Amino acid sequence: MRNPQAKIGSKEREELVSFILNHSKSRNEVEFLLRDLFTLNEVNELVARLQIVKMLKQGMSHSEISHKLHTTRVTISRGAKALNKSKGAFSKL
Repeated sequence: MRNPQAKIGSKEREELVSFILNHSKSRNEVEFLLRDLFTLNEVNELVARLQIVKMLKQGMSHSEISHKLHTTRVTISRGAKALNKSKGAFSKL
């Protein structure tokens, strides 16, 4: 298996996207796919990132988000950076 720290190419990314699309026909399939692809902690981090981005889009401050989600401002800053770099997915929230 490839070193997880090695740079992943566009071919591998496309393979992942195709895999997700082909195995996501229903809500249950998405749940199972998330469980298969990620650890519980990784899923929780994804959930937190989504909540952070939603709250940032609502105009909440980093301090408010930190208090509400019991997370660090560093984590919130990562969410803000993801929102700023977004290619469109977060605009649909």
